Amino acid sequence: MTSTHPSTCPLCGGSPRPKSLKARHSVYEVCHQCSSLHRIDKSSGDFQAEDFRTTYGEKPSIRVAAQQRSSLWPEILAHLRPSRAATSEPARLMDVGCGYGDLLSAARDEGWVVSGIELNPAMREECRRRSLPVDSLPLLESGHSEEFFQAITYINVLDSIPDPGAELRQASDRLTRGGRILIRVPNGAIHGFLLRRLANAPWLLERFLRMEKTPLNEWIFHPRGIVSLLERSGFHEVAVYPSTVGSRGWVWKAISKLLAGAGRIGGLGYPLSTSIIVTAVRRGEGS
Repeated sequence: MTSTHPSTCPLCGGSPRPKSLKARHSVYEVCHQCSSLHRIDKSSGDFQAEDFRTTYGEKPSIRVAAQQRSSLWPEILAHLRPSRAATSEPARLMDVGCGYGDLLSAARDEGWVVSGIELNPAMREECRRRSLPVDSLPLLESGHSEEFFQAITYINVLDSIPDPGAELRQASDRLTRGGRILIRVPNGAIHGFLLRRLANAPWLLERFLRMEKTPLNEWIFHPRGIVSLLERSGFHEVAVYPSTVGSRGWVWKAISKLLAGAGRIGGLGYPLSTSIIVTAVRRGEGS
């Protein structure tokens, strides 16, 4: 296979990127500097991303996963309150990939003026039934392209975007000065490690990572990679927090809780939870 991808890592700028990893249905390019993985080859057959994008909102398992994430909303909104408090006007929040609108609804209840972007038709219809404004176009192509926000969120979305750097630069352009971005993604420090160890055990990948059944994931962000990407995309004051939610069994939950603090205790500087929340502030002119 001849890769047409750049020799430098789009996340951290590291060069070269000589390593690749083959899992059951995918080939990943591995950055030796930030340890993030980029999915560069997708199998055809059952793994048709475009078909999945138009139907996943109708899948019961996706609805269950969305309901399980409801416990995250208080923590997420707490991270965003400094941006809301910094304006005397009604604070505006945009949720990119807003799904069924659960975060938007919680934010609206807290006083935010909310908007969402969602590609899936069934999810958009659910948002509209809840009187939540939602668009189907990307950030700069939507009806919000001339609006500015105090906060923009990406909850389990950024890892499915082919060019996350371009996306974050667009988000920076739509944030007010001092506006805040919040991203939640699977933690590449855990998922990348398990993918490397379980590449030849697809049933374990499906059980623990739930990634080989979902053809949307383009990236597995290591904390180092996403921090570097944000800093290169117009943000500063980047912070990484552990995030674990779901119902994968008590053993997995117990391991997740132990790992959540292990990274910091061990001096790694980042959490080893199954997912991470990353916040950053838009860099102002001259800062």
